[in-house]
Amino acid sequence: MLIKRKNKGSSLIFVVIIFSSILIISTGMLSMVAGNYNGRVTENKRVENLYGSESGLDIAHNVVAKIIENANKYSYNEVDELKDKFADSGDKDKLINDAFREKFKEYINGHLKDNIQGTKGKYYSADLKDEFTVDYGGALIEFEANESESNNLKWVLKGEQGDDDKEYTEFNLISEFKSDSQDIGVSKVGTNERKIKVSYSIEVPNYEEVTFKRSRVKETIKDIPGITIGGNMKVEGSDLNIKGDVFVQGNDISDLAMENRTYKKYDSGIILDNSKSSQSNINFDNSVYTRQTFNIQNNVNVNVNGDLYAKNLYAGNPEDGSKTTNSKFKLSNDNNKLVLDNDLAIKANNTDITVRNFYGISDKTDEDSQKVRKSSSIIINNYKDDTCKLTIENEAYIAGVAHIDTDNSYQTGESVAVKGNYNAYSVPVDRSDNYPYDDTFDTSQSLQLINGDVEQKAKHFYEYWKDKLSGDNKVDCGGVVFNNIQNVHSIGAIVSDNGSKVYNANFDLENFESVLNEKREDYANKVYKMDFDNESKNHDLQDYDGTELNAVKVNDYIGFNQMDAKYEINKDDEKKDVIFSKNKSIVLKGSYKNENGQSIDNNDTEYDPNNYIVLDLTSNPDLQSVIICDKDVIIDGNVNLTGDIITNGNLIIKGNGKVNINYDKDVTNKIENSNTQMFKDLFGSKYVEDKAEENILYSNINSNSIDFIKTKSWKILQ
Repeated sequence: MLIKRKNKGSSLIFVVIIFSSILIISTGMLSMVAGNYNGRVTENKRVENLYGSESGLDIAHNVVAKIIENANKYSYNEVDELKDKFADSGDKDKLINDAFREKFKEYINGHLKDNIQGTKGKYYSADLKDEFTVDYGGALIEFEANESESNNLKWVLKGEQGDDDKEYTEFNLISEFKSDSQDIGVSKVGTNERKIKVSYSIEVPNYEEVTFKRSRVKETIKDIPGITIGGNMKVEGSDLNIKGDVFVQGNDISDLAMENRTYKKYDSGIILDNSKSSQSNINFDNSVYTRQTFNIQNNVNVNVNGDLYAKNLYAGNPEDGSKTTNSKFKLSNDNNKLVLDNDLAIKANNTDITVRNFYGISDKTDEDSQKVRKSSSIIINNYKDDTCKLTIENEAYIAGVAHIDTDNSYQTGESVAVKGNYNAYSVPVDRSDNYPYDDTFDTSQSLQLINGDVEQKAKHFYEYWKDKLSGDNKVDCGGVVFNNIQNVHSIGAIVSDNGSKVYNANFDLENFESVLNEKREDYANKVYKMDFDNESKNHDLQDYDGTELNAVKVNDYIGFNQMDAKYEINKDDEKKDVIFSKNKSIVLKGSYKNENGQSIDNNDTEYDPNNYIVLDLTSNPDLQSVIICDKDVIIDGNVNLTGDIITNGNLIIKGNGKVNINYDKDVTNKIENSNTQMFKDLFGSKYVEDKAEENILYSNINSNSIDFIKTKSWKILQ
């Protein structure tokens, strides 16, 4: 019998082989993981050091701006001591400017390089006495520049850019940032040195661009509203907040529309509408002026916290006269007033209007009145089942009466006229009355209507309706309520949904004319003459009687024809503090909210670059700028503007966004001071030279130093 021999040790060899393979593979994997870890740490440190290098440059840039501000202050003080020396010279202004610029270069030459390079920057306080240092956060800043034989910076003229007398110098800042390997704990990571190089240029400013005044100076431009519009202002579907006065001239209405008393006469001025089901909120924090209509349409909640001067206030649709719905208007702060040169008219459902004080100032009640302005009145073109309300909280002066749209425009005796109440004029009240109704019917109309003057018709209206306060044939008050009926003064009869409901004409002629004449003069001064200086006493009633036919226009006030291509926005350096355009409309394009309330990019409208200058504000809606345009200005989406909009065209606000416009006089003056010649060219005689008792440097001045440093290029060296 054969017995098979066992091979002792083979299993052990097999196990050793297997474990050796596993060890080799594991060692390789560990090596790969360690290498990958070191690579990741190295890359993270490279990115971190790049940020550190860039941060150092940002701090250095701010130090350069402070050094320029110090140079402005130093130069100003030095030149101030030379003014007496130049006083008798015919070239005084030029000599002062030349001296200022030389002193500016002198300061930059002596301080820029030494104060910038190293691990810390250095600058001085506003009075140039106290020294401050700022750490670059671990970055090392190197300074490179082309220097002259005297080791000063090299200054060259900008002749090739069409500005022969302007000088500038260029220099480079190199920011180096590296890690300390001892702090890292991983020797293989290394220092990961990163370098960024940025090229800058400094422009030598003119004396007038950095002049500082202690005393309050006269405004550089006659003070007009920050929002001044030559055409119409249209808001569609947007929330809007405006801080600052608003003037809207409005587009001209055809004579035919005025004479035929169509609703088209309301289709100019300020038009507020919203096609969404929810209300949009529109707030005017200050006063509003328009020579045409303030038109409230659908789904808007409007607040005016100042005064409103307009030809008409109309709630309704000007296109076809159809009713609008679901809107509110409120002007009810103490002492605020609504001053209208024509009518307050309503043709709407579910609309609520509240006014603190109302003045209808036009008294053209004679039959030969000018076509462009009829008498002021309140007109309610609704029916008894319509849910509208008009509340006058304090006082009202109504100088005119309403007209019925008949062949010859029949003049009523009502200062507050509600549709449906007109039938009083076709029915005699008492044949024994001193007013001979039977003999004075006008049979030339399709409806027989009583003739007579306003006083006779007002009395007739009152007598007809005073006892018809209930039942099917009751007087319709149209939702009109005067909270203080004793403060209502009118040339015609009125209705009010409280008290006795029907009231005859009530006015004391001397007081009536005194109050209204004051408002007429004020209206002419602000709306026709565009003179908004509250201290001005140059009021003349003849300016009102002359009507708007002789009014100053926006394009008379501003020299749009003086605009030049060089004043349009410079897209190369994206300078946005002044945006001028003569031949193209300006678009401020922001993001907007969709139906779910989410902010998304605004791609609904494409704007042809041949016709529009578009500023893309989708990533950052904030803008400080003075915008002056001969065409339209369009705000499309979410925009926060601090500054001015002055346009000879329309202001159109759309895009289902939220728009904030804030007129800040300090910001505007700052921009004007940096662009003096532009504003002189555009405003001409309306531009007022600065006058001050003393021009001396003081501690809290701002010289706009950031305007004189430009970034030329940016490059990663390592």
